[in-house]
Amino acid sequence: MTSYNFLRESNVHLVYGGSRYLLKTAPDVSFSQTFAEDAYEVKTLHDQTKMFQGTSITNANPASFSFSINLTTEKDKTIVKALLS
Repeated sequence: MTSYNFLRESNVHLVYGGSRYLLKTAPDVSFSQTFAEDAYEVKTLHDQTKMFQGTSITNANPASFSFSINLTTEKDKTIVKALLS
């Protein structure tokens, strides 16, 4: 499982009905995803007798996101409220 935590300089956009909405999130945005991969041996350029482990991602599972937003009466939050209800 690969997990990332974006503590600053990240933007969350909600795309719905052909429109894109920028959500003002709290600074802590998390993302995680698991992958299926194949492993294989690869020769190095400097010494052809030495090998290292190479991998190739064959399947990516659905990702999980975690973030917080404050729901206020501002106009840009109406789409979030509509989708939650």
